[in-house]
Amino acid sequence: MKEENVIYSERGGYTVAESFWGEGSWATWPFAKLEILRGKIILWYGPNKIEFNKREIKYIDFQGKRYYGHIRINHNKKNVRPYILFHSFRPRRLLEIIKKAGYKVKL
Repeated sequence: MKEENVIYSERGGYTVAESFWGEGSWATWPFAKLEILRGKIILWYGPNKIEFNKREIKYIDFQGKRYYGHIRINHNKKNVRPYILFHSFRPRRLLEIIKKAGYKVKL
């Protein structure tokens, strides 16, 4: 269900893990969805979701290749694995949208 204050929503893949090589879960497009809201970012993956409010997000940055990559959500949310990636076909555009929504972005 789409919330009223969703600024942007995109389907992609995800990684939720302990580290790049660590234990976790992942899936490719279209099994994840990232929603950007004014006060929080929500990562939907399968029937699960992680909600990050602005205070829990340290910064968001780009990882990957020129035309395909991932955005990493660097966070301090308790009880959530530290390595969170959203796989996007348009990561640079997505980062610009996130930055305009008021989140700290490292390009």
